This record gives sequence, C-alpha cells and structure tokens, in this order.
Amino acid sequence: MPGTSPHPSLNFEPGEVVYENTRILEWAKFWKASGLFTLAWGAIFVPYNLLFKTHLPLEMAFDNLFTPYY
Repeated sequence: MPGTSPHPSLNFEPGEVVYENTRILEWAKFWKASGLFTLAWGAIFVPYNLLFKTHLPLEMAFDNLFTPYY
C-alpha cells in the first residue's frame, strides 16, 4: 500500500501527470453499451416474448397473462 505522504523527489508542478487511466473511454463505452442492452432487453424483448407466449426462463410468466394460449 502506498504511503500517505508523497516521495520528496516527486514534482507536482503543472504539466506532470501522476496517474492517468488511459482506458477510461473504453470502460465508459462498455458500461454505456451494457446499460442500453439491459434497457432494451427489459423494455422490448421480455414484453414481446410475454405477449406472444414464446419461451422465457420464467414459466410462471405464462400464468400471469389473460389471453388464451394457442
């Protein structure tokens, strides 16, 4: 674990980068795409499958609909 005080040879003048996360944009794109996929899954795909009675992981979802099963 790093110490609480910086090393005396460390220079904090403007322009010196102590730490830079070069992959932050990559992770931001990943979480944005994951969130959009989850939103689309919950808002489009699951209701579509419930409406047309296709197979879902939850079998009890079929009993919650009032439309007849053909």
